[in-house]
Amino acid sequence: MEKFELFDLGFEGTTIRDCLRFRKENISNAIVFDDNGIYGSTYCGYSSLRNSKYVKDCILNKGSGESKLLLEAFPAIFRPTDKHIVELEKTGMMEFLRLIKVQKHFYIDSSGKVYKIPYTKTEVADSDFLSLKEKNLIGSLFKGSLSLEEVYRKLSRKTREVLVNGIAGENRDCSERIYRYARNFGNVPFLYPEYGLKEISEMFSRCNSMCGAGYVLDNTLVVTVRDEGSSDAFSLKQKDSEIVPSEYMYKIDTAYGTVFTKSIIKAEHKEQVSYIRAVNTRRPILGKTFFAFVQRKSVMKVIGLNSDTECCPEGTYLTYIIKSDSPVTEEDMKPLGIEEKDVVEDISYQTKFSFEFDSLDM
Repeated sequence: MEKFELFDLGFEGTTIRDCLRFRKENISNAIVFDDNGIYGSTYCGYSSLRNSKYVKDCILNKGSGESKLLLEAFPAIFRPTDKHIVELEKTGMMEFLRLIKVQKHFYIDSSGKVYKIPYTKTEVADSDFLSLKEKNLIGSLFKGSLSLEEVYRKLSRKTREVLVNGIAGENRDCSERIYRYARNFGNVPFLYPEYGLKEISEMFSRCNSMCGAGYVLDNTLVVTVRDEGSSDAFSLKQKDSEIVPSEYMYKIDTAYGTVFTKSIIKAEHKEQVSYIRAVNTRRPILGKTFFAFVQRKSVMKVIGLNSDTECCPEGTYLTYIIKSDSPVTEEDMKPLGIEEKDVVEDISYQTKFSFEFDSLDM
């Protein structure tokens, strides 16, 4: 940077949601800043993750901490039909983004029984929890001769439990989750980007840069707000003692120089924690790639990835177990059948903020 730079807007954050929010601002004379020091919220290994501003109480339960893992502060996958896919396509860079298919979706009830949520007509026909009558009802739904509400009323109590808990989990907006599932029927259940969610953050950021936005990533940056009651402008103490125009209310000091902005939009973080356990194993758990709801005292969310994502060493698997109320225990992991001898690395951590478990839809 030069002595200093002036921007109309300063915008904080480079997570995917931050990037989507910034695109709505439609301001070219803006600087995006992040004291995370990297784009997004994907970290290279345990040592990097434990220093994340989004994470606390990061504990290495097993392993050296040196496994070549790309770890998410906010583990998430998304549906092929989610609305933000349109935003990704607008960047014109989708050809540079490889999306890995998350092939299976499960529900595990309180007894430990595993149910596969169907996504195709063949999977409906092969389902072992749907009766013949229920399979015909679902067929009528997708032919358009019955509504979702009509089908739901005619399903057995157990089938309702599997489909509602398996699709919506504990989410209060149950109807919206089921609608997203129905909209996605016929597609692969979920997607996850090769090299992690940071790839999407970087893609949006490159697109925004080409449209005129500036970026500064620096974990030492400091934001200062000018006192609104003061008529004094910022003064930059340099040889020529240049004065920054009074309408610039914010100063951002970075290792690369100083930036002044008229306004700032801070990152949105809800103070709602999640507890996560990231386990790198030599063998797959429920499948090579999958998403599952597991019924415990509270519902756990589980994301399973393989080395095709480049997020774990070749031939190994990375599984995220996520809870909202307490740390993930050994007892919580029993329904997944993870054997100690297969575990390469096991990391527990707590996020400082909330996130969506299965979709980045805005």
